[in-house]
Amino acid sequence: MPTSSKARLYLSSIILKAAALNSSEEPLLLSRLGILLRRVATDFDVRAYGYPTLKDLLVDLPELGELVVGPNGHPQFRIGPSPQLGQEDTGPIEAPAPDSLKLKVRFWQAITSFRKERSRTKFDLDSARVLAPEADSEDLLERFPERFLALPDAGESFQKLLAIQFLKSEAGLDEDEIGSLVEPAEWLMSVSSRLKELGKEVQWRDFRNEGIVRLAVEWAEKHGIELTRIADSRKQPSKVREERASRPPAPPNVSVSIRQGLHQLIDSLSDDELRHISVPAWILFRQR
Repeated sequence: MPTSSKARLYLSSIILKAAALNSSEEPLLLSRLGILLRRVATDFDVRAYGYPTLKDLLVDLPELGELVVGPNGHPQFRIGPSPQLGQEDTGPIEAPAPDSLKLKVRFWQAITSFRKERSRTKFDLDSARVLAPEADSEDLLERFPERFLALPDAGESFQKLLAIQFLKSEAGLDEDEIGSLVEPAEWLMSVSSRLKELGKEVQWRDFRNEGIVRLAVEWAEKHGIELTRIADSRKQPSKVREERASRPPAPPNVSVSIRQGLHQLIDSLSDDELRHISVPAWILFRQR
């Protein structure tokens, strides 16, 4: 939940502006308030500020009004008689705390890539999307250069600096051992293996992810980009992998039952139905 006064002030401001767009003085359905909020701030997402739902946000801002239950049982928001913001200047959108900010997967992959061609990947200010250096995008880059920004570089050099900091401050290794770990070409694998021996592999991933997020936040603030344009509720790739690895394997009899059911389903489909089955490419490659 946002604790700073500026974050609360900004959230209060856009909620009041959105509520003012309502043509009726009756309480607003939360679904309707959500639509109005996106008119005021196109990319607004309560999850970027640590709130699972709009209802949770409103509960945390009781000074604005109250939540009531409508005739159909749906929650509604009734604005207070004289809500107070406390200040006139709402300022820019405040960055969510790094540990609550999740970067969009495509953005995350682009800024953390070790490939040299990552420097050609740009951020499209109009669509807030990452534009890969492909044939159709090169034309856009040439025609509208002012529309595209270079992405922050959280690639190999940046991550190596983070590794050196972590190995020294958190793992307590001396400079000689740190140097031997980060010098090889496969330094990331060496560092990960050593930290796994020390039981600090998860802490290292969190440390690295938080450092990358801080870099992205600084980049967004420098260029005046609203963080909701690069933030998402989805989890960062390493977090997803950790959760998958921690899941217990399915019992053998369950796997066999699922396989048999799938085979029976496929056998029952017509040729035309089979042609419309979509299978992710990574599944096919994984079987090879």
